[in-house]
Amino acid sequence: MIKKILILIFALIGISLSLYLFLNKPNLTFCSLGSCDSVLNSKFSKILGIDNSLLGIFYFLIILIFNFINKEKILKFLSIFGAFFALYFIFIMLFVLKEVCYNCLIIDFSAIIIFVLNYDFRKYFQKIFRG
Repeated sequence: MIKKILILIFALIGISLSLYLFLNKPNLTFCSLGSCDSVLNSKFSKILGIDNSLLGIFYFLIILIFNFINKEKILKFLSIFGAFFALYFIFIMLFVLKEVCYNCLIIDFSAIIIFVLNYDFRKYFQKIFRG
């Protein structure tokens, strides 16, 4: 139950910030910390012509829906893709663009946390540390 609530919270954070970035992209003076304008206007800000913030809105909305209807396998599958793209975007920000958008980082970490919540890694760590 606590897992579902945490996924709900992080999905709502992801939707909220993705929506905020999508609606405020024409007015890029809203980001007081970091370099949101250079990140959001880079060539990496779209996939197949679709704005990443719009894709984020749909991703987190789908996560919310499958979390609500208890579709664990689909939720796990989707969270793998979310975490993969989040790590990719973090890599692009830090090593290619060398600029950081803190709103984007919060969205990316929300996707990674949802992935971690979907997979119970405790049993793997117990095997490792027990020998």
